[in-house]
Amino acid sequence: MKKFPESLVAHKWLDGLRGLEIGPSAHNPFGLDTRNVGLKDDIYHQEQVELVGEAAPLEILAEADSIPIPSESEDFVLSSHVIEHCPNFLKTLFEWYRIIKPGGFLFVITPQPDASPSDRGKPLTEWDHLVEDYVLNMTSDLELGAGRFLHCHYNIF
Repeated sequence: MKKFPESLVAHKWLDGLRGLEIGPSAHNPFGLDTRNVGLKDDIYHQEQVELVGEAAPLEILAEADSIPIPSESEDFVLSSHVIEHCPNFLKTLFEWYRIIKPGGFLFVITPQPDASPSDRGKPLTEWDHLVEDYVLNMTSDLELGAGRFLHCHYNIF
């Protein structure tokens, strides 16, 4: 597999700015001024190497909902095919919003509801479920039925 082309839409809005990319992938580069945030994962690392011969580097080791950087310090947060892997959707969005400077951008790409074979036929996640996860402070340890953390989708959009 070759690398996907860089997103023209992302370049339109984010060129000339500095931000974070949550969960980068070597096969889907954006070519923007970012620091990469994520967790080391041997399976995902190996998948990237097998696909394109390299894995995206991680500059900040952190979960998506708890990033150790100052508030209002970045022009944007970019996330492609990551938010569905976060057990607490609202906590994650609040964290990303905390990081963005006033007037900054949150650029999120989510997969189609049936993109993953394991998601086919599942209903879209409803708002009440997202709110309940936030109120209960849902974590991967509490929602074991979803599958292996980093390799499962907690929500379908």
